[in-house]
Amino acid sequence: MSAQHTPGPWKVFAVFADAEVRAEDGTLIAVVPGRLGVRNARAIAAVPELLAVAESYLEVLGEMGILCECGGPDCRTTRLRAAIAKATGTAPDPFNNGGQALDPLDNLHPRNGGAS
Repeated sequence: MSAQHTPGPWKVFAVFADAEVRAEDGTLIAVVPGRLGVRNARAIAAVPELLAVAESYLEVLGEMGILCECGGPDCRTTRLRAAIAKATGTAPDPFNNGGQALDPLDNLHPRNGGAS
């Protein structure tokens, strides 16, 4: 399982009243405005490492044969899978009647009313 995002690590830079999150190559990941911008930017910058650890942990639990399959909302395994799905874009889209995961960039395609 590997997310298709700009590879980490990501770093935080303070820019006037805002914070920026950038990849090592300088690619801009996010501009986070406001009083809590730096704190929120730090959380965003941690995503690649947190996702890698979560995926690795899920794999190890499977190898050990101790993955819970109950699917309960309070189950840690269910919550771990949901967090990974949210980060990788494989979670169902609640605004789509079919419930399948959507690529947000699809909205930019002309057939979806986006820019041409």
